Amino acid sequence: MERETGKKLKFLKADNGGEYCGPFEPYCKMHGIRMMKTPPKTPQLNGVAERMNSTIEDKVRYMLQGANLPKSFSGEIIKTVVDLINLTPSRPLDGKIPEEVWYKRKASFNHLRAFGCRAFVHISEDERKKLDAKAKECIYLRPPKDEFGYRLWDPINKKIVRSRDVVFFEDQTIKHSQKIN
Repeated sequence: MERETGKKLKFLKADNGGEYCGPFEPYCKMHGIRMMKTPPKTPQLNGVAERMNSTIEDKVRYMLQGANLPKSFSGEIIKTVVDLINLTPSRPLDGKIPEEVWYKRKASFNHLRAFGCRAFVHISEDERKKLDAKAKECIYLRPPKDEFGYRLWDPINKKIVRSRDVVFFEDQTIKHSQKIN
């Protein structure tokens, strides 16, 4: 945040959950960042963050169910959900889009696709033989963010694939007889 805005971080509010303990505490002290910790078992004192966590969890749950994916995909989906929240008008920002406020430029929506939709990824010539298929069916996970290429799940080879050469069928999902995870 400091590098992007040039403004100094003054304090950090945490819930004593342990995420900010260890080497992070001396780091904050050394850089003049005041740590504000709420008492144990008082999530109501960190209400805004707790409500956002709940919102993110709900959206992840719905997206997992909608795409018929196992919980092991929750990390990928959390990133997608947070990106979508940052592209959604926000009441505390008087209806402005957080990403536009932060970066001071118009947000783009061109990269967005329907989560969990059916997608075909081009297989390059050096990865196939003459009569092999030129594309493989995958499940769309998330748009490019800080990297090039869409992230997709290849259910046959059971791995994440990154590609920019993708054809999306946003009104369709993959229904496999075998388990996806």
